[in-house]
Amino acid sequence: MSGTMLKAIFYARFHEEKGPTVLHQVPEGSVIPLTNTTQQPLFHFPSVSNHIIPRREFCDRPLSLLASHYRIIGFPVCIHNLILYPRSDFIFNFCLVVDENAEWGAYASVVSKLARLMRNLEEQAGWLSKEEKREGWVKAGERGYGGGNRVFAVCEMVLEDLNCYCECMIPIDDSNTLNLKLFPTRSPPPPIQIYHVPLSTVRFSSLQTNTWDLTVQRIIPYIDGINSVQKIAMLADTDLTLTRRALAHLLYYGCILMLNTFHFHAIYATTAEIGVFVEDTKMQDECRRYIVTPHSPFKNSISGSSLFIPKPQKQ
Repeated sequence: MSGTMLKAIFYARFHEEKGPTVLHQVPEGSVIPLTNTTQQPLFHFPSVSNHIIPRREFCDRPLSLLASHYRIIGFPVCIHNLILYPRSDFIFNFCLVVDENAEWGAYASVVSKLARLMRNLEEQAGWLSKEEKREGWVKAGERGYGGGNRVFAVCEMVLEDLNCYCECMIPIDDSNTLNLKLFPTRSPPPPIQIYHVPLSTVRFSSLQTNTWDLTVQRIIPYIDGINSVQKIAMLADTDLTLTRRALAHLLYYGCILMLNTFHFHAIYATTAEIGVFVEDTKMQDECRRYIVTPHSPFKNSISGSSLFIPKPQKQ
């Protein structure tokens, strides 16, 4: 999730007298403007409030909308109880705000998990609704906001930890803990052909366990950057279709790269990008580490001055 940062998190609910209301926001002033300040919020909440806090029929499902070049991601929840709540429904929503062009797929699952936990806490002990009845409770935008509010503290830790570590573990009470983690969204791997040659990018020996897929365990010893997909299936005595599927799984998680088969009878030529290699000594050292043997005289680092590579002459 590099490059994607949470701009804000806020908690809103349907107030029986005031309608959709933001009770908590982090940072302060990001959704509801503070009193006696000229700071502008990220977006105009009243314009989207009916979407943030929808009718009962549209609750309990993912929500995503754009407002003022920001994307709001939420999961509105409706808890029906004729005795506990004045209007028989308690509708709330914890929302995350990111840039409109940011990759937001991973945040959708985080919001859904956060909504499920908060629903359970509210149904078990009224964790959300009872907070407003505490003495000295102050909602977002009012003077003295933020101090001593447990929901505000959770929102603050979620924003900070997800931005810094892409995960968080927040104890709620003796029996509940909020565990969230951002998993990057990956694009599907390209089709794997029988002539492709897989090259490992990780040390499988340090990662492999007995719980791995049996086909993956059988083909790993033959992934050496030389054997093609078809040859690996033959050497491992595995079905070719299952082999391609297992390699696609490894490719999806970045454990291997796919190369074309190297033919000694073919003619290979450099491209214009060879100039980058000539000028980049770090890239030369990385290439050396891939090609030298343990007893090679070129085992040590090669400086740019000692490595002779003829440069193309300008016309």
